[in-house]
Amino acid sequence: MNARDVMTSPAATVHPDYPLPEVVELMVTRGVSGVPVVDEGGALLGMITETDVVGATLWRTYRPRALAFLAEAFRGGGASLMGKSTALVAAQVMTANVHTCRLDDTVEQLGRRMRGHRVKRLPVVDQEGRVVGLVTRSDLLAAFGRPDDEVVADLDRLLQELCDGERVHASVNEGVVSLSGQVTCHSRRSLLARQAGRIVGVVAVVNRLSVRPAQQHCSPTS
Repeated sequence: MNARDVMTSPAATVHPDYPLPEVVELMVTRGVSGVPVVDEGGALLGMITETDVVGATLWRTYRPRALAFLAEAFRGGGASLMGKSTALVAAQVMTANVHTCRLDDTVEQLGRRMRGHRVKRLPVVDQEGRVVGLVTRSDLLAAFGRPDDEVVADLDRLLQELCDGERVHASVNEGVVSLSGQVTCHSRRSLLARQAGRIVGVVAVVNRLSVRPAQQHCSPTS
């Protein structure tokens, strides 16, 4: 699975001059915790998250509470709160230098990127840097949370299509596919495991397929 398979598209986006109250209203209406900020051509400029919105309003809350603000400042957040205290439009609140992904990035790559950069969402951009979708951690969880019986049905269709006289058995347990049986050659063994791994909801493939001793090699397959 790739980003194109799990992303929300089109993504809810805002322009740099969007008033902050309208940004908040959009996030609440669409039920999202972050929106990309794009220019007139759809190119990504930044991202506004719930944290950014809260940061833009906390200074007003803290002003009559000097001790509370001082405590926040000691934790390193005071300067950020002050900087966003007068924000009126999206450009003043957004976080720039946003981590992104491409349409063909695999869900495994997306998961590693989110963990590595400690982010909850990734805008999906095309070759021109235009936002074409948004992938969140919830999207990844939903992709990996597909029921086993649905995965089995797809797996059975795959084996019927690819196996010609080969005795192959497949089972699925919590998204993990186990392949057993015997195939004609090593390239067939690799092909079946690779194609099984591409089924939506498969998180791993355990390949226990053996190769017939009389025929260890055969023509390469895609």
